[in-house]
Amino acid sequence: MQFKSVVTTLIFALSVSACSSINKVVYRIDVPQEMTLQASTVAQLKTGMTAQQVQYLLGTPVLVDPYSNNTWYYVFLQQKAYEAPEQHTLVVNFDQKGTVSNFDLDKPLPNEEQVEVNNTIINAPDAPTKKLVAILEIAIPFSISLIVTHIRFNLWLKFYLLMMTQNSPSYSPNY
Repeated sequence: MQFKSVVTTLIFALSVSACSSINKVVYRIDVPQEMTLQASTVAQLKTGMTAQQVQYLLGTPVLVDPYSNNTWYYVFLQQKAYEAPEQHTLVVNFDQKGTVSNFDLDKPLPNEEQVEVNNTIINAPDAPTKKLVAILEIAIPFSISLIVTHIRFNLWLKFYLLMMTQNSPSYSPNY
Protein backbone atom coordinates (compact mmCIF):
# COMPACT_ATOMS: atom_id res chain seq x y z
CA MET A 1 0.00 0.00 0.00
CA GLN A 2 2.81 2.39 0.88
CA PHE A 3 4.58 1.58 -2.39
CA LYS A 4 1.49 2.63 -4.34
CA SER A 5 1.30 6.02 -2.65
CA VAL A 6 5.01 6.65 -3.21
CA VAL A 7 4.75 5.74 -6.88
CA THR A 8 1.59 7.84 -7.29
CA THR A 9 3.28 10.83 -5.67
CA LEU A 10 6.37 10.36 -7.83
CA ILE A 11 4.33 10.20 -11.04
CA PHE A 12 2.35 13.27 -10.03
CA ALA A 13 5.55 15.22 -9.23
CA LEU A 14 7.09 14.29 -12.58
CA SER A 15 3.98 15.30 -14.50
CA VAL A 16 3.80 18.68 -12.77
CA SER A 17 7.51 19.35 -13.33
CA ALA A 18 7.12 18.83 -17.08
CA CYS A 19 5.55 22.29 -17.39
CA SER A 20 8.74 23.96 -16.17
CA SER A 21 11.17 22.15 -18.43
CA ILE A 22 11.18 24.85 -21.11
CA ASN A 23 12.79 28.15 -20.20
CA LYS A 24 12.42 31.50 -21.94
CA VAL A 25 9.35 30.60 -23.99
CA VAL A 26 6.90 32.76 -22.10
CA TYR A 27 7.40 36.53 -22.39
CA ARG A 28 8.40 38.20 -19.13
CA ILE A 29 7.97 41.92 -18.57
CA ASP A 30 10.62 44.16 -17.02
CA VAL A 31 9.87 44.58 -13.33
CA PRO A 32 11.14 47.72 -11.56
CA GLN A 33 11.01 47.33 -7.76
CA GLU A 34 11.03 49.90 -4.98
CA MET A 35 11.35 53.34 -6.56
CA THR A 36 12.54 54.36 -9.99
CA LEU A 37 15.81 56.27 -10.06
CA GLN A 38 16.50 57.96 -13.38
CA ALA A 39 19.86 59.20 -14.53
CA SER A 40 18.43 62.60 -15.48
CA THR A 41 16.99 63.26 -11.99
CA VAL A 42 20.13 62.04 -10.20
CA ALA A 43 22.16 64.38 -12.43
CA GLN A 44 20.09 67.31 -11.06
CA LEU A 45 21.10 66.47 -7.48
CA LYS A 46 23.64 69.01 -6.20
CA THR A 47 25.44 69.62 -2.92
CA GLY A 48 23.82 72.41 -0.92
CA MET A 49 20.23 71.37 -1.73
CA THR A 50 17.80 71.19 1.19
CA ALA A 51 16.08 67.98 2.31
CA GLN A 52 12.78 69.25 0.89
CA GLN A 53 14.37 69.88 -2.51
CA VAL A 54 15.90 66.40 -2.55
CA GLN A 55 12.58 64.81 -1.60
CA TYR A 56 10.79 66.82 -4.31
CA LEU A 57 13.38 65.74 -6.89
CA LEU A 58 13.83 62.06 -5.98
CA GLY A 59 10.77 61.25 -3.89
CA THR A 60 10.57 59.76 -0.43
CA PRO A 61 13.69 57.76 0.47
CA VAL A 62 13.40 54.02 0.94
CA LEU A 63 15.38 54.20 4.17
CA VAL A 64 16.38 57.02 6.51
CA ASP A 65 19.29 56.28 8.85
CA PRO A 66 17.56 55.62 12.19
CA TYR A 67 20.49 56.89 14.25
CA SER A 68 21.16 60.30 12.74
CA ASN A 69 18.42 61.15 10.18
CA ASN A 70 21.22 62.74 8.14
CA THR A 71 21.57 59.87 5.65
CA TRP A 72 18.91 58.90 3.13
CA TYR A 73 19.02 55.75 1.02
CA TYR A 74 17.33 55.43 -2.36
CA VAL A 75 17.28 51.87 -3.73
CA PHE A 76 16.34 50.97 -7.28
CA LEU A 77 16.02 47.29 -8.22
CA GLN A 78 15.14 46.17 -11.73
CA GLN A 79 14.88 42.75 -13.32
CA LYS A 80 14.71 42.61 -17.09
CA ALA A 81 13.04 39.51 -18.56
CA TYR A 82 15.26 36.53 -17.74
CA GLU A 83 18.32 38.51 -16.62
CA ALA A 84 19.58 38.69 -13.05
CA PRO A 85 18.14 41.56 -10.99
CA GLU A 86 20.22 44.74 -10.94
CA GLN A 87 20.27 46.98 -7.87
CA HIS A 88 21.38 50.62 -7.70
CA THR A 89 21.75 52.45 -4.39
CA LEU A 90 21.98 56.22 -3.98
CA VAL A 91 23.15 57.46 -0.57
CA VAL A 92 22.48 61.13 0.20
CA ASN A 93 24.26 62.63 3.25
CA PHE A 94 23.11 65.86 4.88
CA ASP A 95 25.10 68.16 7.17
CA GLN A 96 23.78 69.59 10.47
CA LYS A 97 22.04 72.46 8.62
CA GLY A 98 19.96 69.98 6.60
CA THR A 99 21.65 70.56 3.25
CA VAL A 100 23.27 67.93 1.05
CA SER A 101 26.93 67.55 1.95
CA ASN A 102 27.65 64.67 -0.45
CA PHE A 103 25.93 61.84 -2.31
CA ASP A 104 27.11 58.57 -3.77
CA LEU A 105 25.63 56.32 -6.44
CA ASP A 106 27.10 52.82 -6.23
CA LYS A 107 27.00 52.17 -10.00
CA PRO A 108 25.76 54.09 -13.04
CA LEU A 109 22.07 53.98 -13.80
CA PRO A 110 20.87 52.67 -17.17
CA ASN A 111 20.70 55.38 -19.79
CA GLU A 112 17.08 56.31 -20.56
CA GLU A 113 17.94 57.39 -24.07
CA GLN A 114 19.01 53.88 -25.04
CA VAL A 115 16.23 52.06 -26.80
CA GLU A 116 15.35 48.88 -24.98
CA VAL A 117 15.75 45.80 -27.14
CA ASN A 118 12.88 44.20 -25.25
CA ASN A 119 10.45 46.93 -26.36
CA THR A 120 11.71 47.60 -29.87
CA ILE A 121 10.02 46.47 -33.07
CA ILE A 122 12.70 45.23 -35.41
CA ASN A 123 11.96 45.53 -39.11
CA ALA A 124 14.63 43.63 -40.93
CA PRO A 125 14.24 41.89 -44.26
CA ASP A 126 14.41 38.18 -43.46
CA ALA A 127 14.32 35.29 -45.81
CA PRO A 128 11.26 33.07 -45.33
CA THR A 129 13.47 30.20 -44.19
CA LYS A 130 14.92 32.30 -41.37
CA LYS A 131 11.43 33.13 -40.14
CA LEU A 132 10.43 29.49 -40.33
CA VAL A 133 13.54 28.42 -38.43
CA ALA A 134 12.86 31.04 -35.74
CA ILE A 135 9.28 29.84 -35.36
CA LEU A 136 10.34 26.21 -35.23
CA GLU A 137 13.02 26.96 -32.61
CA ILE A 138 10.22 28.06 -30.30
CA ALA A 139 7.42 25.74 -31.41
CA ILE A 140 9.26 22.41 -31.39
CA PRO A 141 10.46 22.46 -27.74
CA PHE A 142 7.05 23.73 -26.64
CA SER A 143 5.28 20.96 -28.58
CA ILE A 144 7.62 18.32 -27.17
CA SER A 145 6.91 19.56 -23.66
CA LEU A 146 3.16 19.37 -24.27
CA ILE A 147 3.45 15.85 -25.67
CA VAL A 148 5.58 14.68 -22.74
CA THR A 149 3.15 16.25 -20.27
CA HIS A 150 0.23 14.58 -22.06
CA ILE A 151 1.96 11.18 -21.98
CA ARG A 152 2.84 11.56 -18.30
CA PHE A 153 -0.72 12.52 -17.45
CA ASN A 154 -2.15 9.57 -19.41
CA LEU A 155 0.25 7.19 -17.68
CA TRP A 156 -0.65 8.65 -14.31
CA LEU A 157 -4.37 8.38 -15.06
CA LYS A 158 -4.05 4.76 -16.23
CA PHE A 159 -2.01 3.92 -13.15
CA TYR A 160 -4.55 5.62 -10.90
CA LEU A 161 -7.47 3.78 -12.52
CA LEU A 162 -5.58 0.50 -12.22
CA MET A 163 -4.99 1.12 -8.52
CA MET A 164 -8.64 2.02 -8.02
CA THR A 165 -9.86 -1.16 -9.73
CA GLN A 166 -7.47 -3.33 -7.71
CA ASN A 167 -8.47 -1.73 -4.41
CA SER A 168 -12.21 -1.77 -5.04
CA PRO A 169 -13.60 -4.88 -6.78
CA SER A 170 -17.00 -3.24 -7.15
CA TYR A 171 -15.54 -0.27 -9.08
CA SER A 172 -15.98 -0.58 -12.83
CA PRO A 173 -15.52 2.50 -14.99
CA ASN A 174 -17.98 2.93 -17.82
CA TYR A 175 -16.14 3.66 -21.02
